[in-house]
Amino acid sequence: MKIDKLTVGFLSIVLTACSSTTSDFKQKPSVLNSAKAYTYQTVETPKTKELLLRDYVYYAAQQADKMKFKKFALIQEYSQNKFGGFNSSKITTFMFNSELDFNEIKNYESPYKKLKLLGVFDTEEYKDKRFHKVGLIPGLV
Repeated sequence: MKIDKLTVGFLSIVLTACSSTTSDFKQKPSVLNSAKAYTYQTVETPKTKELLLRDYVYYAAQQADKMKFKKFALIQEYSQNKFGGFNSSKITTFMFNSELDFNEIKNYESPYKKLKLLGVFDTEEYKDKRFHKVGLIPGLV
């Protein structure tokens, strides 16, 4: 009789401990999802001819839309050369959701890498727009 009570007591303690840890695991993914509110990446472009700035805006908007970010910034990245000067190396994008997240961009600059902001864009506004020079395509006005 005493052994049955001890066994039942032990099982109830174990089950209570297990249920408390499972509720802990349920809360962690929501914390992890909110931690990733911005990202800094190279703009994914096709390897074709020379791209213009308007092409980078289009491809960065597509990339931000795919990753579900509300806004993106185009950034010219400058790397330090062996003589101490800075040369333009690539165009990158900083994708974010709120203005507070935008302040995190300064964490990506270093003494050996300088960043120049080219513009901040709304993803919804630019994700489906492609800009062409007037007169480039016949009949386009």
